[in-house]
Amino acid sequence: MKRTLLLAATVLYCTFTYGQFTPQALPFSQNWSNTGLITTNDDWSGVAGIKGFRGDGITGSTGVDPQTLLADDSPGVEDVNANQTNPNTNSTGGVTEFEIADPVVALQGSGTADAPYLLITINTSCMSDITVAYNVRDIDGSADNAIQQVALQYRIGNTGSFTNIPAAYIADATTGPSLADLVTPISIVLPADANNQGEVQLRIMTTNAVGNDEWVGIDDISITGTAVAISGAISGSGNFCISGNLAISVDITGGTGPYTVVFTDGVTEFTELNYVSGAQILQPVSASATFTLVSITDAAGCTAGTLSGAATASVSPSLPAVGIATQSDPSCANNDGAIDISVSGGQMPYSFLWTTVDGSGLNPTAEDQTTLSAGTYEVAVTDFNGCEGSATATLSLPADCNCDINITNVATTTETCPGDQDGTITVTAECTTCVSIEYSIDGVAFQPGNTFTGLAPGPYTVSVRDTGDPDCTDTGNAQVDPGDGVAPTFDQPLPQDLNLSCDQPIPPAATVTASDNVDQDVDVTFEEQTVPTDCDGVMTITRTWTAMDDCGNTAVYTQTITTFDNTPPMLSGQPDAEISVSCSDPLPPAATLTATDNCDSDVSVVFGEQTTPGDCPQEPTITRSWTATDCSGNSTVFVQTITVVDDTPPVFNQPLPDADITVSCAEPLPLAPSVTASDACDPGSAPPVIFINEIHYDNTGTDAGEFIEIAGTAGIDLSQYQLVLYNGNGGVTY
Repeated sequence: MKRTLLLAATVLYCTFTYGQFTPQALPFSQNWSNTGLITTNDDWSGVAGIKGFRGDGITGSTGVDPQTLLADDSPGVEDVNANQTNPNTNSTGGVTEFEIADPVVALQGSGTADAPYLLITINTSCMSDITVAYNVRDIDGSADNAIQQVALQYRIGNTGSFTNIPAAYIADATTGPSLADLVTPISIVLPADANNQGEVQLRIMTTNAVGNDEWVGIDDISITGTAVAISGAISGSGNFCISGNLAISVDITGGTGPYTVVFTDGVTEFTELNYVSGAQILQPVSASATFTLVSITDAAGCTAGTLSGAATASVSPSLPAVGIATQSDPSCANNDGAIDISVSGGQMPYSFLWTTVDGSGLNPTAEDQTTLSAGTYEVAVTDFNGCEGSATATLSLPADCNCDINITNVATTTETCPGDQDGTITVTAECTTCVSIEYSIDGVAFQPGNTFTGLAPGPYTVSVRDTGDPDCTDTGNAQVDPGDGVAPTFDQPLPQDLNLSCDQPIPPAATVTASDNVDQDVDVTFEEQTVPTDCDGVMTITRTWTAMDDCGNTAVYTQTITTFDNTPPMLSGQPDAEISVSCSDPLPPAATLTATDNCDSDVSVVFGEQTTPGDCPQEPTITRSWTATDCSGNSTVFVQTITVVDDTPPVFNQPLPDADITVSCAEPLPLAPSVTASDACDPGSAPPVIFINEIHYDNTGTDAGEFIEIAGTAGIDLSQYQLVLYNGNGGVTY
């Protein structure tokens, strides 16, 4: 709760330029034991790096969590009540210096100091792991017992919002009532962005509590950091005859590049700007010198604490003296000349480089030579410092050597085809001192001719020699290449396999050519084979193209054309598919149908007829079918249905009586006449005609073998009839 201050009118308010005072280097500490630092109200001039503020511009509410009050308080109202002695009775609020047994500066919220705080400004340049430690003391022994929250905030520079540090928050830094013995230690490491900064501000804040606020002392402030560790080691060495560029490098650890490196030869300092660790510095030297580091400064202005190493240059203008100790000329037929040199002076070790214009057999970097031909040779000797001396020697053939044989050309021909072994080598040589020249391809067997035939592929060493002096020789190399073992390749895209209907035309065979890596005129042969079937137009055609070069290497391609018939035949001459016939009329004869096919020239037509009885015997259904099938089994069927109908009524066989008659009542009624009827189709009402077809009777012996055959019109079931025989005696039935 905010208190009413009766003496508020007597308080002197002084304002200063907010946050602008000298940042303090680390380590920094303050325990307020020197009570002479603050002697006048609102005057912080005697305290380095710390000021107190009322914070009434940050909030006007009570019970606010100070962790949430992060806004800038600029311009702020500096505040301190100096030389106070009793926190139990003092209720001015804000920031107060208490000169008690353990002096301290304390904070208390009030109606005019809603968020009092201490502002500490430090310089963390070239420092990391910034540790902030302080003790929060309950020094108020009065009856007050408010919840006194304390928070720690920081920011980079002296403008902008602050950032809260949750680990430093104290929910209630006091006890009570009438107690003043709680000490809450705080020790935290600031976030990494506070490292290596020219200015960092810390704000330790409490707020106006709900209830009567208590004094909390901020004591034993200690802020430390770990210095940025930068170290550098210089290295490099070189030996020079007169002058040169010494390659120097500096390996740097720690800090932030690029760096400024200063080194010295003991007389002059040299500065290398924007240096990257390990980069090469070429330092001109004309005299021996030792270079050491003077300083290393990183991009943040931090300097190295450890400097080590040295780069040395040795300049020695003493040239090595080179002479020919011994030399021996080569023999006539061998490269066995030798040169032995002597070296003195300069700085060992030495390196050697031999050169020649007209000689051979050198080992260019050896000190002495032992396999030399006749010629002039020069050796350059370089000592450790790069100083160089040289010597020249000339070797000659003995006076009795008279051989100038020389192979001028080796020509070969390739084996024609693999296995032919018909390669050749022709060796051309010249010699003005020879009796004659003989030739060899194995160094053993020599011949007078210079051409070798019938050779297998492979490498050969050819030799020539003087027939009058076997030691007068020259050698060369030859290679007989193997014959052509590569098959030709077709030049055009090759036709693909085809599946064609039998009525489609067969495409003509493609014209194909081929090329070969050796043969310039490759023959391509074509072969076509047709495998027919029993069916017209259905077949398999195989086309084969074969390309062969002169060595018999072949390339073969086969195209398969398959023809098929999947089209059924077509019928012609079909009658009506459905007809009706009166039972009294004869059935129409079956039509004769013909068939044609897209491929089969001889298609057969098969006729079939089936009778199905109807509900009345005289009304059957006749089904006729014609089936045309080609050779490939494709078929077409036509079906005709004939329905037999009885559409004629029966007729009376006798004259019928008058339709109407008049009879006297005195006369008897006339008898009803007996009337029968007949029908063209129904045998039940009009019996069909039955006739004797055949009689066999011999009137002798028994009746065995004697018969009478009767027949009727088509469709009559004779099983319903009985044969009655009459004798000559009045027609008595047998």
